[in-house]
Amino acid sequence: MKFIKLIFSVLLVITFYPKIHAKNFLPHYTSSIKYPGVGVCLVNHNKDVYKEPDIYSSKVYKINAKMDPKSILAITPDDNIIFAAEDTDRKWVQIIIEQKNGTKGWIPLANSENFMPWHKFIHKYGNKYGLYTFNDIPDKYKKIYLSPDESGQFHKLDYYNPKMIKPKIVRGNWVLASVMNIDRKVYTGWIRWRSNEGKLLVFPNFSSGN
Repeated sequence: MKFIKLIFSVLLVITFYPKIHAKNFLPHYTSSIKYPGVGVCLVNHNKDVYKEPDIYSSKVYKINAKMDPKSILAITPDDNIIFAAEDTDRKWVQIIIEQKNGTKGWIPLANSENFMPWHKFIHKYGNKYGLYTFNDIPDKYKKIYLSPDESGQFHKLDYYNPKMIKPKIVRGNWVLASVMNIDRKVYTGWIRWRSNEGKLLVFPNFSSGN
């Protein structure tokens, strides 16, 4: 009886590992996304990753509960695993399966929502869950501007520590957002969501539970 209970417990852990791990698994540093690519790919579990965009090419990776969690960027509350996407066409998307060294592979596109350019991802999921800023963003990005222009005017803040960022419009590397700061005041203005060099500065706050 004890052996049966042990086996059942192990099966539960294996089955629900992505959900357990997803709860707090989010990138928190700009270095966490070394290869941002052109967008993100949202993938269900148990998907084969191919060397080329062809089902007859060799398989290079398996997306499942046993994969290295460091390979992914995050997991959405509805259990979609997020990878950075390097390239896409109508039927396939090339994902970055290892952020440390930029290893890539191809998976078939299941539907139009499988792939999202970064600006669409930031707007859609940021609007639903809010955005948070990475812990190590440079001070020059800790300003809320009145227009998407770093030479323009900005809100005077005693201390920049946003508790909630809700995007309204994404324009280029800027997002018009309402920002609740540590002082509980809400400011509306433009912030950078991505640097000119392509580094991400914010990410959807999937842990908010909204």
